Amino acid sequence: MHVRRADGSQAGYVGSANLTGSGAASLHVEAGITLDTREADSEDVLELMASAVDNWFEVNPPGLYRVSSADDIDRLVRDRIIAERPPPRPATTRARGRRGQVLRECLDSSR
Repeated sequence: MHVRRADGSQAGYVGSANLTGSGAASLHVEAGITLDTREADSEDVLELMASAVDNWFEVNPPGLYRVSSADDIDRLVRDRIIAERPPPRPATTRARGRRGQVLRECLDSSR
């Protein structure tokens, strides 16, 4: 991810985290780095990051699927690029105090 702010400063994130159920629940060890020119990180490195992100959309490499509508999601499910799964079950009040039970529910919902 790369952003260029209105004031010209830049920020970016590169890492392995994703928005899967188990990833969002922090059930994996993830690696990543954030950079920000407001924190004196290299503008040159952030420019390289921006170029890499822009390149994905200019070259349109295999495995990159653009999603801009619900129809795009439906097409990816139909073409078996992504799998359709029910949303994760919310933790009950009783289970919230028991970390193991919540962990099991998260694991069950990510399968």
